[in-house]
Amino acid sequence: MALTTHTLLADLKAQTEKIIAETESQFATLSAEDLHLREDPSRWCIAECLEHLCLYGDYYLPAIENAIGQAKKLKKNAKAEFRPGWLGEYFAQSMLPQSQAVTNKMKTFRDKDPMGMELPTNIIDRFLDQQKETLRLLNEAELVDLEAVRIPITITRFIRLKLGDVLRFVVHHNMRHVQQAHNVRAALVLEEQ
Repeated sequence: MALTTHTLLADLKAQTEKIIAETESQFATLSAEDLHLREDPSRWCIAECLEHLCLYGDYYLPAIENAIGQAKKLKKNAKAEFRPGWLGEYFAQSMLPQSQAVTNKMKTFRDKDPMGMELPTNIIDRFLDQQKETLRLLNEAELVDLEAVRIPITITRFIRLKLGDVLRFVVHHNMRHVQQAHNVRAALVLEEQ
């Protein structure tokens, strides 16, 4: 299944802009105490949902920037279409929330599980900075072939996905856990300050 590169990147940018707007309107207005409230002791609070995304962003954002730089260096200019790899398609699709719910539960790797970690006090700013960096990288990605370079995934360096698949995975993963944070907020009925 081929996607037009322009449409793909425009959709990922729109989703990232929506995440930024929702974070600013729904989470940035909450107190630090509200960001750390739990619906259940075994589930993440809002701050942990966002920190989990930041932990992935700490790995993927520099990797994406390096891949874009490598594609530019190799003069791998943008193509009109992007063809996802079968594994990249699977990972990207598995992250998407369905009907405002996170339906396919997955076990989080220990190094990306924020439960029990001391969370930064500026988690909202940290998360928003990463989302703005994601937008910048999506704009940069318009200039390069999204199939030309590959990025190793976090669980093993032996599996490498196309740049376009990693961009899809990162944005879909962000959507998934921002939805989870919304669900926490709704369950706790947190009021805006």
